[in-house]
Amino acid sequence: MIDYVLFTFYLALHPQNLMASYCDYT
Repeated sequence: MIDYVLFTFYLALHPQNLMASYCDYT
């Protein structure tokens, strides 16, 4: 289960990093 507080905190700090990881998966 995702910790949404941690997830949104990471998303706020690393939006490009997260998108790059997402693109790698798809």
